[in-house]
Amino acid sequence: MRVSKRVTTGIMFSGLLLLLAYQNCAPQMEGSLDSGTTDEAHKAIDDLSNQPTALYCQESADCQVVAVGQRPCGGPSRYLIASARNEDFGHIVTLAAQITRQEDELNRRENRVGTCEFLVPPETTCVANKCARLPSNSP
Repeated sequence: MRVSKRVTTGIMFSGLLLLLAYQNCAPQMEGSLDSGTTDEAHKAIDDLSNQPTALYCQESADCQVVAVGQRPCGGPSRYLIASARNEDFGHIVTLAAQITRQEDELNRRENRVGTCEFLVPPETTCVANKCARLPSNSP
C-alpha cells in the first residue's frame, strides 16, 4: 500500500502540533515560577554554607563537595564545600537539589544557552578542623 507524501506530511505535522501542545501544558514544579525563586534558594544555601561551623571537620572524609545548579549545556553551575558534620548539611543538600531542578526547568522553558564549559569538582581536605579546597592542578 502506497501512502502519499501529502498524507505523511499531514500526520507528521499533526504529531508535531500535539508534541508542542503537550510541552506547553506540562505541569510546572512548585516553587519554580521565576529566577527570583532560584535567587532566594541561592541566598539560603549561601547563608547556611557561610555559617562559622559549616566547614568544621575532624577528618577529610567529613568534607563534601555539593553540586549546585544546572548549566544550560549540562553539569552544575557551581560547587560548594560543606562538612557532613554540619547540622545543616542535609538542608544544604536539599537546597542544592531544589536549585538544580529550578535552574534545569528555567533553562528548558526559556531555551537558555551557555558557554558549555566543564566545571571540575574541587578536591577537599580537613586542615586544622576546617574543610579546605586543595590547590588546583589546572592552569
